[in-house]
Amino acid sequence: MSALERMRVLSAHLRLVSGPAPPSRALREITPAELAEHKTAKSMWLAIDGIVYDMTPFLDDHPGGKRLPLKYGGTDASEVWHSMHRPEILAEHAAPLAIGVLAGSRAAPPLSLIHISEPTRRT
Repeated sequence: MSALERMRVLSAHLRLVSGPAPPSRALREITPAELAEHKTAKSMWLAIDGIVYDMTPFLDDHPGGKRLPLKYGGTDASEVWHSMHRPEILAEHAAPLAIGVLAGSRAAPPLSLIHISEPTRRT
């Protein structure tokens, strides 16, 4: 996947802002070593295109079951993820699970540009 394609995928599920952001949370930098520590059902993180997601709360709801996500827990699972999912899946389901940017990743935009918009709650 080219850098331009990666940015298109990221912009589909992350809101890039250069000024004041709507209610949002900033992501933090996560090292590959820290990512590697989270590979069990109790704490399972994945990196996809340089963004780290805490998939733990989604494991029980994953349509394909827990086994495959757990196989890639604690790793950069970009290649296998893209081989099995449409890009829109990140926008539809994964953005709220984003917790950080993988340090040293060339796929992710600069950390200073990323904010995750919190979903608007309807009452």
